[in-house]
Formats: sequence, C-alpha cells, structure tokens
Amino acid sequence: MPRQILCDHCRGSGAMTDGDIKQCGTCGGRGMVVQRAQVFPGMFTNMQTTCNTCAGKGKVIHRPCAHCRGAKTITHQNRLDIDVPPGAPEGWETIIEGEADESPDWEAGDVVIRVRSRAGAGGPGGWRRKDAGLYRREVVSVDEALLGFERNITHLDGHVVSIKRPGTTQPGYVETFKGEGMPPQGALPQGDLYVEYTVVMPSAITDKTRQGLEAVFASSRSGRAKDEL
Repeated sequence: MPRQILCDHCRGSGAMTDGDIKQCGTCGGRGMVVQRAQVFPGMFTNMQTTCNTCAGKGKVIHRPCAHCRGAKTITHQNRLDIDVPPGAPEGWETIIEGEADESPDWEAGDVVIRVRSRAGAGGPGGWRRKDAGLYRREVVSVDEALLGFERNITHLDGHVVSIKRPGTTQPGYVETFKGEGMPPQGALPQGDLYVEYTVVMPSAITDKTRQGLEAVFASSRSGRAKDEL
C-alpha cells in the first residue's frame, strides 16, 4: 500500500540543510502576528492570528530539499503481511500499529485492514458465502437428472467432495453436505455446503432420440390426455 514516510534526505525538515531553515521575518519566530482591526467607527482592537508566511511554525525554508521539494515526506510502497485465520467472518479486521502515514507534525497512526469475500471467487460454480455456509450451483444434464449421476467437486481448500444422486433430481433442488462449509472461527460454528442443481436442456434432439422419448413417455402422455377430457 502507498505510504507517506519522512524524506530520507532531509529527515522531514523540508530543507536542503539545517542552515537553510531560518527564523520567519514576518512574525519574528513567534508563529503569530498581531493585526489591528476596527470594531466600531473610531474603535480599534488588536487581534492575534497565525502567521501566513510560516503557517505558525516560526521558521521558513530558504532552500527546499531537492528530493522531496520541501514536502518533508515522500511516497513509499509499503508491504504489509497479514495472517487471515481460516473461517474469518465477513468484515474481519486486523490492526497494524504505527504503519500509517508519517509526518514531522504527528506520530504515525495505525492501519486497519478489513477483509471481505471477493464476488464470484472460486471459479465455475460461483462459490458464495453466507455466514458459515457455502453455496454452489451445479449444472447437470437431462439424463443425469433422470437417471442419477456421480461426480466430484473440488473444494476451495483442494479436498474432494463426492456427490452421488441415484434417483431423479428436480431443477432447483438444494442438497446439504454437513460440515463442508466454512471452518469454525470464534462464535461461528463449522458450516455446511449447499449445492443447488440446475438442469440444462439440450438445444436440439435427433429424430431417433425423439422417437425413443415418445415411446418412453407414451403412457404418461396418454394419461394426461384422458384427464383433460
């Protein structure tokens, strides 16, 4: 992450050398100036304000640092290593102390890192998360939906989850696999995996396939026709 750090040439002074930092001639080094302001006609008062020349510092730079151009800080690409525990909930935070922007005018603050799941992560199937539960959509063909199927799913951590459906599978049916969700973390228990099945119809069928299907479903089609009559 980009971070402002003290210039390593001037160490945050903003000047080429220490001798290039001079006392402000406007305020005499006090950082404040007194201005006379009229309150009412014939009545005046003295007001103390911040010196515009030195911005209240009392000193001015005659020759700025060539490296930071008088800004006192430079941009540095800072590498931060964090350890995200397994099962970390959405919005999990960690604090890295003293790694925020540096300045000669304040002490560096902390960096707060908040973790969230990236949408669409996990490749085909579109793994989704809700609390400790994991959700995935599995696409099956018509013959698999009618005759059953067996396949393996590679989980996010690499282990294999076996799916076996010996009977028919309705479109939209959701099967639960206990203990295959997110690992436990804090108040969140071990989660489950929920697989939703989507049946894909063929874009076209051959005449031979059509004749075979009509023969298989002839009795059910004739039964529906009698019911309609």
